[in-house]
Amino acid sequence: MDQARLKTIEDNPIEAGLDSFREIFRTICQDRSLPAIPESLESLHENDLQDLVLDLLLELQRLPVARLLPSSGRSNHLRTDILKLSPAIISNEYEIDRIKPLLHAVVAENTVDTVIWNHVYAALTESTPPPQTIASSLPETPGLLSPAQFSNFSEYDQYMDEVLKEELGELYVGLPRFYEAFFGAVPELDRASKAVFAKCLQGDEPLFREGWRDWPADAELDGVLSWFSTVIGKLEDLADEYKPTTTLRRRPLAQPSRPIRGSTTERKLDVGFIADPDAQKDSRCHWSQILVPGELRSNPSADTALEAWLDLGRSVREVLTAQDNRRFVLGFTLCGSLMRIWEFDRLGGTASESFDINQDGEQFVYAILGFLWMSDQRLGFDPTIISSGGRRYIEIARNGQTERLILDRLIKRASCVAGRGTTCWQAHREEDGMPLVIKDFWEYSETKKNRVHQRIVVRDFGKPIYEASSRVSLLSALEACIEGHESLRSKAGILHRDISINNLMINEDDENPSWRGFLIDLGLAIHEQREGVSGARGRVGTRVFMAIGVLLGERHSFMHDIESFFWVLFWICIHYDGPHRARVVRHFDEWHTAGADQLADLKKGKIGHEGDFIRFAKENFTQYYQPLVPWVNRVRKIVFPNGGRWEKEDAALYSRFRKILRDAQEDPEVSQVSE
Repeated sequence: MDQARLKTIEDNPIEAGLDSFREIFRTICQDRSLPAIPESLESLHENDLQDLVLDLLLELQRLPVARLLPSSGRSNHLRTDILKLSPAIISNEYEIDRIKPLLHAVVAENTVDTVIWNHVYAALTESTPPPQTIASSLPETPGLLSPAQFSNFSEYDQYMDEVLKEELGELYVGLPRFYEAFFGAVPELDRASKAVFAKCLQGDEPLFREGWRDWPADAELDGVLSWFSTVIGKLEDLADEYKPTTTLRRRPLAQPSRPIRGSTTERKLDVGFIADPDAQKDSRCHWSQILVPGELRSNPSADTALEAWLDLGRSVREVLTAQDNRRFVLGFTLCGSLMRIWEFDRLGGTASESFDINQDGEQFVYAILGFLWMSDQRLGFDPTIISSGGRRYIEIARNGQTERLILDRLIKRASCVAGRGTTCWQAHREEDGMPLVIKDFWEYSETKKNRVHQRIVVRDFGKPIYEASSRVSLLSALEACIEGHESLRSKAGILHRDISINNLMINEDDENPSWRGFLIDLGLAIHEQREGVSGARGRVGTRVFMAIGVLLGERHSFMHDIESFFWVLFWICIHYDGPHRARVVRHFDEWHTAGADQLADLKKGKIGHEGDFIRFAKENFTQYYQPLVPWVNRVRKIVFPNGGRWEKEDAALYSRFRKILRDAQEDPEVSQVSE
């Protein structure tokens, strides 16, 4: 660290600036029956760690020195770098393990400021994957920072504005074929708009003559709103004979002073189109009813990214969050008499060229009739989610048959515009009521230029494997997880690549039809035979469970995942003294802070010599898991032949690993119920 930076840190001490974060950490530890010490970080669930990281980043941003310290990249200062990291944490596109050294430093007693800021810079430097554009790091579930974490709603809104700017990244405006792409399939639209505009030119007092009649000269908001509602009604009447028979009744919305229901904070909408044709002027609307949001400005100069465009993006985020069957949203901005049509989806925002509605009246008619007439699918609704008889369902083809899956309730919906847009529903199969979970998300394609809509249907749900109620249950679930990994690879050609204690699940509920053990989270998975690199760059996986070869930079193999199963079992035996009895082991602190090469050496030191391994296991396995010492050693010997790393791939390792786990379950000492 250079002298200028050191002096800035010395002149601006943190002092009590992170005390509120430390109190949050103490509260979480208390709730989890853990001591409030750095080592407890290793026993916290991934969701707790994510929340802690977001809280810490928020507090670091608030420190005055964050605005004085230089950026680690091209930003104005360090605070901007920290702000950009939050969306990556939220979207799970940043490995939490990389920021654990910073967490350790902050919650430890008497850590000097230079150490904390060094860890901040290190976390920012190691941010992966490196963004190609701002939109590479995108807010996702489990949620952005809540209003409760801010002193007032204004501060929360400012935070959300910054996140939205980073999320949307570069907006593409002035696309020449925009209308053809989004309005071209509306039946009769081109012919009808020409005919309707011709009618607007007729009569002694035509609706349009060198501009729209009654258009307010100063484009003042209330005047424009009144004009907008009136002119749309007249255009609808003039277009009635051309209207497609399947058109749904929609109406304009103009309630800029009334908050729309369904927002986290009070959020209003200038203008737009709504799905409720019976709503009156004073009716309260919900974001789930908004079809087309719009933003108004009196001045044409407001047609910029920092004004009308960003405000429209806020409204679009509310619409996408409230409507779990929405894939994209069309909207518009009207700045003075300059109109621009927008489309927002999981990649960001694109827009048409702007046009003056008082000079190109026919284009205005075309846009308005398009919004009123286009199908729900053209407005961005997912046609695969079908509503009928008060139920919603999707249909899938499986084994040559069509199955109907009923959506019971929404579990979660990502609050974002650009990003994976993760949505999860609890569902059941109509045929037999089998409970299911359906997950929708938009994954990047290989080129990073598009996102691919993916839907996963799973019937399995359970709890993390380390919560197993007995040693036999743990071994049985681990055996099932290994079998599942082999099946995923042999039948689908998929390599998981993130074997960890939070991604191995156990089911001990006799009424739950799920497997007794199964894998979750294919976020880092790849097709094994696929050429080229995957979307996740560099070493992937959860750090402490990574195979030695992966830490050393080898291309990921199924053998590495099998090794990770060993490290999961090894870790549980040391850190859990039975169900719900996690403990802290200081010896392993370094596993979270060491570099990749150093961690590889640490792991080699544990498995290289049988006598040393058995001695270490007897000294460090908890009393509860002492009966597993000889069995874990047997696993070690097949995963690390002759005390070293494997030299060639061997698919038979799957069955040998599972056999040891099955034999261990028959061991009387293992199966004996502990007091």
